[in-house]
Amino acid sequence: MEVFEAIRWRRSVRKFSPQKIEKEKLLKILEAGRLAPSSSNRQAWHFVVVDDEKLIKQIPEKVTIGTKNIISWIKDAPLVIVGCYTKALTHFLAQLYGHENHLIDISIAMTHMVLEATELGIGSCYIGWVNEK
Repeated sequence: MEVFEAIRWRRSVRKFSPQKIEKEKLLKILEAGRLAPSSSNRQAWHFVVVDDEKLIKQIPEKVTIGTKNIISWIKDAPLVIVGCYTKALTHFLAQLYGHENHLIDISIAMTHMVLEATELGIGSCYIGWVNEK
């Protein structure tokens, strides 16, 4: 699949098959995130792969108040990738000028992973508003 085709076919999937994602495909998805560009090439992100059914079922309970019902569908996902970042000095400096580069960086990385998942025939959906603690 070409990049534009993946962009065109990408959908926010909220109904998942219980089928596990093969390790080879998961590693390719994570590599797509790792290769994403970032401000000052800091790559100040890390990705947490959650494949434990009990933990996944707890995620809707950990979101910001008011969004619990909105993402209740995530409890049926066979896998969740949590994108996290650690602010680097360049991110703090950018914030002084009103730029949120760390959010842009993690968004680009996650988009790369979503598009790679699409190419591999794996449905995905972004969620936000997760309680960071």
